[in-house]
Amino acid sequence: MEKISLPVKIIVFLICFIFMILSFCSLVYMVKSQSVLEAVLCFLIFVLIFSVPAFFMTHFFSYWTARKTAGAVYWPGNNVELLPSDYSGIRSNIVKGDYYKAIEELKNIIQSESENIIAIALLSDIYIDHLQKYEEAITILSEFLNKPERTEKDIPFVMKLVDVLLEINEDKKAERLLRREMTLKYKNKALDRLQKRLNGIENSTV
Repeated sequence: MEKISLPVKIIVFLICFIFMILSFCSLVYMVKSQSVLEAVLCFLIFVLIFSVPAFFMTHFFSYWTARKTAGAVYWPGNNVELLPSDYSGIRSNIVKGDYYKAIEELKNIIQSESENIIAIALLSDIYIDHLQKYEEAITILSEFLNKPERTEKDIPFVMKLVDVLLEINEDKKAERLLRREMTLKYKNKALDRLQKRLNGIENSTV
């Protein structure tokens, strides 16, 4: 996202301020109007005028919220979770688009903590969503899933790897991956999730 310049902020603020004053005046006039027709016209004018600052405020609030939250969450587990404060620098680099600096930092973390799910999730997301370097993402995810001890917490990474394989038209590899995962000692709910994903791929290729 590009940063909003100060002149643009000032112009938007002045536009919103002027239209807010006008909308307030129309609302006051509506209250003091002597006829129903005047009241209705004032109300319509109020809605029309107020919609302008409302649009700008909504747009810029959404933009500000997106900038503040971008890169602040990670997806492994059953719920989306906030990033720990230790990752604030990495998050900042991702938001600024300095992806290679973030990659370097994440690789250093993974080198010392090979099963750090936050670092692996962020690194794979950078490769997939920002750089479209799918082979690198496949390598990272595959190495993580080849660890000796596997649990159901790994399934989000399995699904992520399946997504990447499908993205590069490696449907058969995705199917083999899911079948291999279904041989592990997961609970029925997890196995059903894998089976449904496998069925979806098979049905789409028929």
